[in-house]
Amino acid sequence: MHAQRAPKLPIRDEGTAANIQMQNDLANSGEIDDYTRYGIGDLVGRGMPIRRIYLQSRDQIVFTSDGGRIHFEGRNHTPTTLRAIQEFQRIRMEADSLQGAYRREFLNVLASALSWALNSNEDKIVDEAIERVKRFLRDHLPLQRVMAQTDEYTVFINREGRLQFEYQELPASLSETVAELQKLEQIAALSLRGPDAVTASQMLGTELAARFRVSQPSDNPFPSSKAFIEARADAANRATYVVASGTAAILLSIVALVLGFRLDSVSQIMAAAGGGAIGALLSLLQRTETLHIRQFVPRSQIIIQASFRIVSGALFAILALFAAQAELAFTSFLKSAQAALLLAVVVGFSERLVPDLLASFESNKATGAG
Repeated sequence: MHAQRAPKLPIRDEGTAANIQMQNDLANSGEIDDYTRYGIGDLVGRGMPIRRIYLQSRDQIVFTSDGGRIHFEGRNHTPTTLRAIQEFQRIRMEADSLQGAYRREFLNVLASALSWALNSNEDKIVDEAIERVKRFLRDHLPLQRVMAQTDEYTVFINREGRLQFEYQELPASLSETVAELQKLEQIAALSLRGPDAVTASQMLGTELAARFRVSQPSDNPFPSSKAFIEARADAANRATYVVASGTAAILLSIVALVLGFRLDSVSQIMAAAGGGAIGALLSLLQRTETLHIRQFVPRSQIIIQASFRIVSGALFAILALFAAQAELAFTSFLKSAQAALLLAVVVGFSERLVPDLLASFESNKATGAG
């Protein structure tokens, strides 16, 4: 047996954004003969102007007025519709916990569900309409924090800890502020975790609420949040880079050690690779404080770059060993295994030693050819 679908109800709207103020939003009056003669902009009942119509018939009407309040007026109620009205009055009180958050979305859910319930004379349909609104509240409550709430805007932290805002009509003067907010949020999402991410959202929300109150453009609308996010993001990226480098160096050294013991023919090469990896790691640890990673770099890319630095150190050490064995350079380091290992570490530590050596070979070759 399939659940009955909600009937498609005629909705008329003047196009203005609704602003929910959940107080005195359900009224019941029997003074009007025919509600179908009212349209957008007309005054109903106690002089409430109609801004959007969700349900309209001769005996009842559901609409929103100025400020986004939901109103119901009607007559000739059945026991089922009376129960629906009572249930929605109770839900209205529960919805106070939203404190203005999700105002447009909740307005549509509440008004549509109320219209659906009043348009039916079946208890099952009323229960489904009520459950639809309750499900919305369960999915969105509790809010973690509300930074600002006015008739025009709301700034809040949702139940998942994400900063959200709703503005009835965002002024053009605040467009750059919102753009900067989105940029900082992306940096925070890529780089911050746990308490740092929570703190960043709260700081952004506080400064965003302040900017909304002023409603004026600013060259730096989020000074404290920006400094915090950039500092913590840079620290988190550096930590990721160092951990990835250390992991790559340890794994590569272990592999080189195992292969060196099992294959005597490549033992020198494997020792050089391990020494180069350790040298590259030492170089990175020495300059950790000055290491800078560009913003918006994905975590996976940071790990790849760190691993590549370790692998390049190992490869440079192997090339240096080959150059020494060919008596092209570093020949004095072949006198002992310890000296050869020291060469590998030095080459891995220096990012320019082998590249400069290769460049000199290329230059000498070009000169000889000339």
